[in-house]
Amino acid sequence: MKWGAIDPSSFLMNMNKVPTANTTQNVTYNNSYDSLLTVNGNVDKDALPELKEILKQACEYTNKFNAREARKLGRK
Repeated sequence: MKWGAIDPSSFLMNMNKVPTANTTQNVTYNNSYDSLLTVNGNVDKDALPELKEILKQACEYTNKFNAREARKLGRK
């Protein structure tokens, strides 16, 4: 009966007085794009369809890789 007389909100009255740590995180990303593609010879209009296919495959690979890594972190 004594427990029933206790107001549950009284447990939370002092919660705002508890000091909390600063949870702000500063994250810096540094991407380098030096020499991602080296071309030996000429790039003309005949080579562009092949380059588009290479870029498409690279994009698909990157998306699949990122999805795998996200699943490792628990994301769906």
